[in-house]
Amino acid sequence: MTRIGLFGRKNDPHILAIEAAVRKAGGVPVVVDFHNFPRFNLVEMGSRLRFDDIHLPGVIDLDTLDAACLRTTCFTWPTLPAAGSRRKEQAGGAKDLERERTRMTRQVRGEVVRIAVQTALMRVLARRIPVVNPPDAVRHHRQKARQHQLLRRHGIPTPAAVTTNDPARIHAFLREHEGRVVVKPQASGAEVVMADAAFLEANAEVLEARPFLFQQFVSGRSFRCYVVGGRVVSMGEILHDRRHVDWRERSRGAVPVTPSSSLEALVRKAVQLLDLPFCAIDLEEDAPTGRVYFLDFNPSALFTFWSRTLEVDIAGHLADYLVALGRGKREKGFAFADPGT
Repeated sequence: MTRIGLFGRKNDPHILAIEAAVRKAGGVPVVVDFHNFPRFNLVEMGSRLRFDDIHLPGVIDLDTLDAACLRTTCFTWPTLPAAGSRRKEQAGGAKDLERERTRMTRQVRGEVVRIAVQTALMRVLARRIPVVNPPDAVRHHRQKARQHQLLRRHGIPTPAAVTTNDPARIHAFLREHEGRVVVKPQASGAEVVMADAAFLEANAEVLEARPFLFQQFVSGRSFRCYVVGGRVVSMGEILHDRRHVDWRERSRGAVPVTPSSSLEALVRKAVQLLDLPFCAIDLEEDAPTGRVYFLDFNPSALFTFWSRTLEVDIAGHLADYLVALGRGKREKGFAFADPGT
């Protein structure tokens, strides 16, 4: 009985798809949802690792898992309440403001601890069983500047980039690339936009507080490929509105394509380098040169829409891989190849 831990929200369509696929592959899915931690989820990290959702019967002994998939680390961003009327704001005065500051401080500190405990638990678990993808690998997605340096140092084609808040260096980089430069979020989440005069003017004060990642703008044909165990299980060309830099939320669909052997070799090298046995990779073919650049690696990419559109069972590929890992069919370290072969 191969037990596969699925760490993520239990009502997430992707977790539900993997859960069903693990059963089909002959494994036993065990969903671990940290969404209500620590209010309704209790954790023990000692001689053993245990998780208790008080809404469900029994305690999950995480040491009985044979492999695991980290879909998401559950967290919530502290947010300010909606503003009330001016009269109420004036009536509340300093006391309400101080009370709100106290609430925000408590919430931020609590969130730091929540994420630290979840990450620590997953790192300990990853020393005992295969975890796809472990926190040490996921950090690349949250540290774009480091990922960029690592890829370029090992010969993976990725656009030129600089991370800085120095206005002189920003303008020099813009001149180097004739103004064809985009701004990317350092830790994912935000939209990719052009680094034009309007952006620089609107974010002048922000740049004083934190740096941005500026990257050479590559435009031609947009691709995404899904990788399981270091093998490309699906690749497609994204059809989207070219008036926008970032195709997310603006995609009109995708059509399947077959990667060349040279591209597959680069994919394998890249995911081994980043320790990502499962991920989605965004690529762009430069129109003037025909060169394909690696833009981004998503360790917990959305795949249900892609699976329907291109008629490929991403959840099935991932479930087969997880069950095979759990049964010990892997190389020393991660199995960056189909463990079923």
